[in-house]
Formats: sequence, structure tokens, C-alpha cells
Amino acid sequence: LRELSKEKYINDQITNSSRSMISVINKNYVYEKVNRTFCSAQNVNVDEIIGRTLAEVWGNETFLTNIKKNIDLCFEGNTVRYEASFNTPEFGNRFYEVVFRPITRGTGDTTHIFAETFDITDLKTSQKIVCELEEEFKKIETNLPIGFLRCEPDGTIIHANRGFLKIIGCDEEGPMTGINIKEFYSEKGL
Repeated sequence: LRELSKEKYINDQITNSSRSMISVINKNYVYEKVNRTFCSAQNVNVDEIIGRTLAEVWGNETFLTNIKKNIDLCFEGNTVRYEASFNTPEFGNRFYEVVFRPITRGTGDTTHIFAETFDITDLKTSQKIVCELEEEFKKIETNLPIGFLRCEPDGTIIHANRGFLKIIGCDEEGPMTGINIKEFYSEKGL
């Protein structure tokens, strides 16, 4: 009994120190365990989540439309990973990576799901900024008055601007993309 108590204490400490929202869900879609981060995001105490269904916590429409199919896949024994954007009372609308892992018995039957939800808002914001900067860079390089092209390290052309296309007598970029710059060299050994 003392060992079980010690093990529970350690498990609770690990779970509650995570920055991710962690929960354990049973086959009836009911929360059996949640960590502090989960409760903080929902702005409630543990007792207000334990014993409630996912539909009660997230709303029936959100549960049926966005969550249930992934939970059901996990209960079939699959680890499910996806990205979602949703609101929590404490943090508002943010981007998350959600991972559902099956918890099985010795018979292989999935009895519960371990759900871990990571906040990836900063990563998504950074990716969006990089994409916007890349698009802006493409616009600038496309309109340069000189011939310009970008290649992969192996020489495969990724982008050729209007100036380069005019120099080689090509009307559009499509035929150039995917060609290796080495094909333009007169000496193939270069």
C-alpha cells in the first residue's frame, strides 16, 4: 500500500509539472484524470472536470465534429496525432498539437486514452511569418531587373525570375522548375 501511494505521488508530480494539458479518458468519453495545466486552461478545479464527458467540457458540437472521430480511432488501438485551434477560458484561441495514446490491458483491449495537448501557438506564428517573408522575397526577386534564380544545393532550380527567363528566352517559369542548373553548362564536368 505504501509503494502504491508513493507511485501515485510520483505520477501526480510528473503529470502536474507538465506544461501540456494531460488527461485520461475512459470508453464513455469521461475524464478520469486531468493535470493542473488542463484545469488552469479551463479555469476550473480538478473536481469540476473529473467525471464529466468531453461533450460537457468542450460542447457537444465541438466534440462530435472535431474530437470524437480521433478518440474512436485511438480506442481502436491507434496513436492519433493532429493539430487544432481552439479556445480555452484562460488562454483564449491558440494552436495545439493533440496526441491520443491508447492505454491497454494485458489482453490488448484499449480501456482508456492518454491525451496530451501541447501549445504550439508560437511555432505556428513563426511559420506564418516565415511564409509571409518568403512570399515577399519571391515578389522582390521576381521583379529584379537582372537575371536571378534560386537552386537547391544539388543545383535543381527552385525559382527563376523574369530577368533570367528573358535572358534564356523562356516565357514562363514552369518549364524551368526542377531542371538542374548543370544542364546549362557547356562543359558537363563543371
